[in-house]
Parts: sequence; structure tokens; C-alpha cells
Amino acid sequence: MISEEEKYRLAKKRVGKKKGFYGHLASYVAVNTVFLIVTYMEGEGFQWVYVMMFWGIGLIMHYLRVFGFPGKDSALSAEWEAREIQKELGKLDRQHGPSVDQDITTPDDELELKEFRKMRKEWDDKDFV
Repeated sequence: MISEEEKYRLAKKRVGKKKGFYGHLASYVAVNTVFLIVTYMEGEGFQWVYVMMFWGIGLIMHYLRVFGFPGKDSALSAEWEAREIQKELGKLDRQHGPSVDQDITTPDDELELKEFRKMRKEWDDKDFV
């Protein structure tokens, strides 16, 4: 069993790795944007494209080390499907509000409804006072 201190230390380490990746991504985007602007303004060819490509491969490797391969943990398994269904239901609830399905009834519900309608016909308005 892992202690709370150990959990905190591991969580902090993971956050540090994520922060490092985001810094790497930001520098990649910033430097390549500057290269793009400079070469466009000077009308030169895109010699830096190879640097950008290899740096991009390094960035992808960094991503995989930090976040892992997308979908490697039980991809398309029953647990994954259940989580995705819950996510989609949550999104639908936020967009449209919780729904009440009037059309979906069970045989017991139908029976109760018929009995209720019979009883309602027997009631008089003075019974509700």
C-alpha cells in the first residue's frame, strides 16, 4: 500500500513531467513560427523544415514518454466503452438537461396506468377537497 506522502510525491513528479512537455511544445511552436516568418519575409527556401521535422519527432517521443501511447490501456474494452458512454451521457445532460423517457414503459407500468385510469373514473371532484 502506498502512503499519502508517496502518492503526493508521484503526483508531483507526473505534473512536473507534463509541465516539461508543455514547455517543450511551446518552444517548438514559438521557434518554428519565428523561422517561418523570417524565411517568408526574406523569400528564402524552407531549409529549416528538416530541423522542424526532426524536432517534431523528438516532441512526439517526449509526448509518448509523458502521456504514453494513446489508447494503450485497455483500448476499446468493456470498461472503456462504459466510461465513454458515461462521458457522452454527461455531455447530453449538460446540453439538454436530464431526460425523462415517457415512451419507455414496462408491462407493470402499463398495468398500473390502466388501474389508475379506472380509479380516476370513479373519483368525484368532491373527493379531492
